Amino acid sequence: MTFSGWIAVLAGWLTTEIGRQPYLVYGVILTADTASDVPAPYIAATLVGYALVYTLLLISYMVVLTQLASKEAEGKGRDEPVPGALGPQVI
Repeated sequence: MTFSGWIAVLAGWLTTEIGRQPYLVYGVILTADTASDVPAPYIAATLVGYALVYTLLLISYMVVLTQLASKEAEGKGRDEPVPGALGPQVI
């Protein structure tokens, strides 16, 4: 389930874009109506920005997974108490 969120976003985007095509094919809307008036450099800057953010998030995620895996491999992951957690309580 690691990449399920990414797959859901991609599937939603594809559904939106593919769902728009029949309206173009049957002449309900014109191609000019679906095009953006935003200048190309703005669109490119946004794309680069998104790519950088997702790259940083992916790197952060991989670092955390690597640290957790190495901690578990050393045997430190199970025996340490959680800070601030109460131990077993006897009533």
